Amino acid sequence: MPLAIELAAARVKVLSPQGLLDRLDHSLRLLSSGRRDASERQRTLRGAVTWSYELLSENEQKLFCRLGVFSGGWSLEAAEAVCERSDLELEVLDGLASLVDKSLVRAVAGDEERFSMLETIREFAIERLDESEEAEEFRRAHAEYFRGLAEEAEPHLVGEDQKEWLDRLERDHDNVRGALNWSVAEAPDLALAIAAPLWRFWYVRGHLTQARRWLQATTAQTNEETSPVRAKALRGLAVCVGVQGEYGRSEHVGQQSLAIYEQLGDQSGVSSVLETLAIAAENQGNVDLARTRYERALELGEKIGDVRGATWVGNNLADLLLRQGDYDAAKQRLKTNIRLLGELGDKEGLAFALVTMSEVLLAQTSYAESLKAAQESLLLSEELGHSTVIAYCFEVFAAIHSRQGKADLAARSLGVAENLLDATGVQLAPSEKKTHEDTVRQTLRELSPDEFVAGLQEGRAVPVERAIAEALTWNLQDDSPLATQP
Repeated sequence: MPLAIELAAARVKVLSPQGLLDRLDHSLRLLSSGRRDASERQRTLRGAVTWSYELLSENEQKLFCRLGVFSGGWSLEAAEAVCERSDLELEVLDGLASLVDKSLVRAVAGDEERFSMLETIREFAIERLDESEEAEEFRRAHAEYFRGLAEEAEPHLVGEDQKEWLDRLERDHDNVRGALNWSVAEAPDLALAIAAPLWRFWYVRGHLTQARRWLQATTAQTNEETSPVRAKALRGLAVCVGVQGEYGRSEHVGQQSLAIYEQLGDQSGVSSVLETLAIAAENQGNVDLARTRYERALELGEKIGDVRGATWVGNNLADLLLRQGDYDAAKQRLKTNIRLLGELGDKEGLAFALVTMSEVLLAQTSYAESLKAAQESLLLSEELGHSTVIAYCFEVFAAIHSRQGKADLAARSLGVAENLLDATGVQLAPSEKKTHEDTVRQTLRELSPDEFVAGLQEGRAVPVERAIAEALTWNLQDDSPLATQP
């Protein structure tokens, strides 16, 4: 690292810091000079890495190059699955230990045995791998391993162990991207198999831009295929474009998914896509069609015994009832869903049900109950890292504040919500925008435009973790003006 800093500093004479940064994707080429009287090993970063590499045994060199296919770190299990072949006369664990001792690989502290390389060293490893005849084999093995991880993770992306699997995928997100980059170009069917199970991970964790990129690329390259995996990818794409405000496109893509599921006779798939299509119809103002689709999806879910799927549909149907002003019916459905989702351990579904319940209670001017429901949703959403639901909670907090005469807190809460929505690209639905606009108008009755903008900016700037911690201390007693617990 001191050598790299010295070499980078020498480039400041001819490159701006931004120019250096732009070129660091190929850092071995950039950092390739120094004192002319120094040895090659001392004079260039490549020379230093080459010198270390040449000190390795043949088997250690093989393992080192193969590890270059990993991005952002890897687990021991992944290294063994991808790198171990009959020609490697070395246990992968022993080889990793040796590479760690030689400072070419780093052991990462944590509950799981993980390892990583500095990016400049990884660049050298992948160059050497690409010069060999086995680069294709190990890039494919890497992509196949992460296809297996995606498929293994999929059933766990809802339910009791959702957070554990979301976190696991987050740790290997760089590897997933690397696998997709290679397979989109070289193995489109494999790319589709990786992307399709992961749409919910991308959605929950706010990686919507990446979700759209990969789901669009993989479905475009496999447009003649009629398979459950393609239908799943199309449904995921319909969800992602829908939450980003492209309701017409969500309808179009969702219909493609629906056609495949109907052709396959997959009633669970049909039910899930009907829910997505109902949301698209509702957001385009076709409430009757939306309700018909929700009810059909609900009927199918109940018919096949899919309790979780039926409760998710019920959450969205309750939201439709809320927007139509049928608060009692919405509340009754949500009470049932909250009980069922709690029994299922479905924290994401429960978070959505609770934030919708908080909106129903807000509409009924039950501010203390509304606040409590939104805070319960916030706790679950924070645990999952679900930025979208966290933003919805802060929209509710802002509405409560504005109605309770706390305009400064309302503006700050709107800023927190805006920051989260901007980061994910999520757009408020038309009905949600109406509540948002009502909150803004109410807040501007007490604040000047400059004060309102200052409050928004303050909310946008505050770290989300701190904003959440503060929101969880708010307390209302008997719908009295907002107070903070001591």
